[in-house]
Formats: sequence, C-alpha cells, structure tokens
Amino acid sequence: AAGGIFLPTLMLGAFLGYLTGGLSHYIGLTVNPIAFGAIGMAAFLSAVARTPITAVIMVFEMTGGYATILPIMLTAAIADVVADLLACMSKNFIGTSVRQVVLLDGGLDHILKELRRIDQNLHTGAMLAKPM
Repeated sequence: AAGGIFLPTLMLGAFLGYLTGGLSHYIGLTVNPIAFGAIGMAAFLSAVARTPITAVIMVFEMTGGYATILPIMLTAAIADVVADLLACMSKNFIGTSVRQVVLLDGGLDHILKELRRIDQNLHTGAMLAKPM
C-alpha cells in the first residue's frame, strides 16, 4: 500500500475502539474493550482506505474471533458509508492521479495544472478521476 497505510490505521482504530470500549465499561456498560479494539480497527481502516471487505477480512484473520465477525462487518460498512457521505477521498486515489499525470502527460505546466484540479476536486467533493 502507498506510504504504509494499513498499520497506522489499524493501530489508531484499535486505540480509538479500545478507548471507546474502556470508557463504556467504566460508565457501567457490560462490554469487552478488546472486542471494541478489533471493531475499531475494521471501522477505521474501512473509512480511511475505503476498502470495507479488505478491512473485515484483515481484522477477522488477525483476531480469529467468530463472535465479533458480525459487529466487524457492520461497523466496516457503516464507516465506509459515512466516509462516502463526507466525500472523503482515498489517499491511494490521490497518489494514483498524481502518478498518472507525471508518467503519461509530462510537462511541468501540465503537472501543476492537474495538481490544482485535484486540489479543487478535493475541496468540492468531486471524486471521479479523469479517464485514461
């Protein structure tokens, strides 16, 4: 993956999930903070990388917990839908667009114009790349 996206998102998701589970347990809810950590891993990876199926499979293979597969699947799907509603763009998409410009079109002026277009699309929420 571009720039090592899996480990940081899994670690941050596990931290946020465990923190949520720990706080829920602290206020009196009967929850398992460790299960919340696994669920947070899948949700965060699904939202950041925009790959919910990959997130579910990775977390399930790492934990091997059959009891948490349904919550993992649901949170990964919800996280992907929320990321889609917020018009978040995968970092892999941005890197691919920049590489396409550099490798296919060439020329510094064209590269700068394409980078401005990508930046504008990020701010307006447009998510479609130009066809190759």
